[in-house]
Amino acid sequence: TNSQEGAVVTLSNGARLTARLVVAADSRLSATRDLLGIGADINRLGHSMLICRVRHERAHHQIAIEWFDHHQTIAMLPLAEGMSSLLLTLRSNEAYRLLAFDDDLFLSELTKRCRGRLGKMTLASKRHTYPLVTTWAHKFRAPSAALIGDAAIGMHPVTAHGFNIGLSSQKQLARGIMTACRDGRNVGDPDMLHIYERRLRLSAAPLYHATNILIGLYSRDHLAARLARHLGLRFAQHVPLVRHGISAELQR
Repeated sequence: TNSQEGAVVTLSNGARLTARLVVAADSRLSATRDLLGIGADINRLGHSMLICRVRHERAHHQIAIEWFDHHQTIAMLPLAEGMSSLLLTLRSNEAYRLLAFDDDLFLSELTKRCRGRLGKMTLASKRHTYPLVTTWAHKFRAPSAALIGDAAIGMHPVTAHGFNIGLSSQKQLARGIMTACRDGRNVGDPDMLHIYERRLRLSAAPLYHATNILIGLYSRDHLAARLARHLGLRFAQHVPLVRHGISAELQR
């Protein structure tokens, strides 16, 4: 239960904890968010990410690579020399099909999908799948409560920026709490939580919605989507201001 005076959390063993502020950070499908009565726009995308570590012949030079292809997105994140973390985004049924392959068949398929960019590959870990779900909470606060991380905003991983937004939400809430303490106010002060929510919404909304538009373009294969992809890439390639703006946003 929560109110402007504070919150009471009842644990599974019946113990009760009291707090002036409860912070929910328990995933995109947050149970705490539900208990606080906060709804969310949850989009189950029908795609999954297949993740594993691979060793490869060619050097990665500590450069992360991501490329978009028909019905798939591939990211290679450099680890130790000659090893990378592979993130392959596919339709869920296709991801589960690849997961069921034996190692030799999987590596053959993987080399083909990567077009041999890193040479011959061998597995360096088990394979895992992760269903893709994006989340945008209707509110980032409730009386004596706040949402941070994926409980507030669950980004599509294509921009590799969701973790940064999660850290930003923690930083913004921490600043608000420090300001409230300095001013002699409650750490669950309603005005502080309102400011936190507004600032997080303003800072995260542009990238969240732009990412969803990008994913929509690359997950559809009709003529209009293909044309939009082509024109968008050509426009970004020949207009430096657009390229630099995208780069600056992703490096924030």
